[in-house]
Amino acid sequence: MTKEDIVTLSKLAAVSFAAVVVLAPATAAYAQVPYPPTVGNARVSATAVKPGGCVTFSGDGFLPASPVVVTDDGAAVTTVTTGTDGSFSTQVCPSVLGVHLIRGAGTGTNGAARVLSASVTVSATGLAGTGAANTVPMVAVGAGMILAGAGAVVVASRRRRATAVA
Repeated sequence: MTKEDIVTLSKLAAVSFAAVVVLAPATAAYAQVPYPPTVGNARVSATAVKPGGCVTFSGDGFLPASPVVVTDDGAAVTTVTTGTDGSFSTQVCPSVLGVHLIRGAGTGTNGAARVLSASVTVSATGLAGTGAANTVPMVAVGAGMILAGAGAVVVASRRRRATAVA
């Protein structure tokens, strides 16, 4: 490398460094502005319901006293107004079997669009049976079988004694 190459590389490095110093704050400012919509998680009172059941859908992070459009799988359900703290709460009653995506869309505290979502499963079968409901009858059947077995042993023992004496 010649002396001229080193000087050229030094100038290039200085210009690159200056560009980073000048543009970094502007780039960081743009990086901090959230791209709409901001997405978050909402809260639901239950993640699984039977047909006709309702859940309480709620969220926060919206502008105070602003509208939030609530949808169930893209179909509008209602529009609620947030409170002074930017939160909302409403009842949603999904009726079709399957997994439902419930969303609340409005304006976030930063002025950008904000969307919250939660999943709710509508199922006709309810929760899986664990067998706990059958415990008492099964204990009774088991106790009866133990008593019957003990009775059979006593009867067999008496018969043997009776035949041994005769």
